[in-house]
Amino acid sequence: YRISNIVNGLRKLSRDNTKDPIEIFSIKKLIEESQELFTQKIKNKEIAFELQMENEYFIKAKSLQLSQVIVNLINNSIDAIEELNEKWIKVKVEQKADTCIIQVVDSGMGIPKEIASKLMTPFYTTKGPGKGTGLGLSLSKKMIEEAKGKFYYDDSKPNTTFCIELPIGKQEDKVA
Repeated sequence: YRISNIVNGLRKLSRDNTKDPIEIFSIKKLIEESQELFTQKIKNKEIAFELQMENEYFIKAKSLQLSQVIVNLINNSIDAIEELNEKWIKVKVEQKADTCIIQVVDSGMGIPKEIASKLMTPFYTTKGPGKGTGLGLSLSKKMIEEAKGKFYYDDSKPNTTFCIELPIGKQEDKVA
């Protein structure tokens, strides 16, 4: 059952989703489904994971693209903190006005300004040879902006924090 979930998740992530419609869906359900793709890696590296969400939120976006962005951010966090003594990743979800804010926060102490200013540049990577293409964050930004959202690194936080802001979808308008 678990392997089937992982394979189905990988199939969804690997297919072309550029023509997918924008839909209204549960962010909690999406994150829980996406967790299948990184849970074992987090366990193997002894990283604590926590989802902080007080309410159920429905957002308006392309669910598959948002899943890709979240999995990319989690994998980046794993790579960044795997050698630290304190290893944790938190996904925090809250609503402000008509916007759902998703923060992916890890135990890292932030990114130096000179690197942070280049993070969203295509092909820029801080990972070693064979470890990254430098496309993850630039593609993530593009996908979120296509859904009328915002994607950015928040340098005002004490720990490494990436933010996704997307429009709230009204539950009564839910189609997915």
